[in-house]
Formats: sequence, C-alpha cells, structure tokens
Amino acid sequence: MPKDLITYQYQDTNICIRRYWNRTELLFNEKVADCRKGIVEFAYCLKGELGESIVAASMMPNLSLGGDMTLYIDGMPVAKAFKL
Repeated sequence: MPKDLITYQYQDTNICIRRYWNRTELLFNEKVADCRKGIVEFAYCLKGELGESIVAASMMPNLSLGGDMTLYIDGMPVAKAFKL
C-alpha cells in the first residue's frame, strides 16, 4: 500500500512524493516524473521539470530516525517529512 510522504500544491499542480515498499516516486498530478527503486535507503534525489521550475526531492538517511525527505522548488525548500 502506498504512503504519501509529502504533498504540496504549486501553481495548478499537485506535487507528491509517494513511497511503495520498494520504490519512491515524484509525481506531478499523479503522473510519475522520476522514480528510485530500492529497499535500502541511501541518500538520493528525485528531479523533474514543472514549466520553467525545477522540482527536486532529496532523501537524507538518518540511522536513528530512518530519514528525512525535503521537497525543493528552484532550490528553495518548501516541504519536509521526518522519520520516514
């Protein structure tokens, strides 16, 4: 069953970071813009273009908490999820 880690409304687009048991997806209006597969979480970044904006989701593992996911638009952090 999927879990939405972050949802964020940007202009007319719903941005979502969704995790399944073996993959994490960056979605724009329910369409996959980027995906990472893997069960073990290492640092990674999902990216996509939304008009003239660059959207990125950065995963930083934290051994005691699981990890943190941050959503960036044009390099500015706009949302964060902790203890994934």
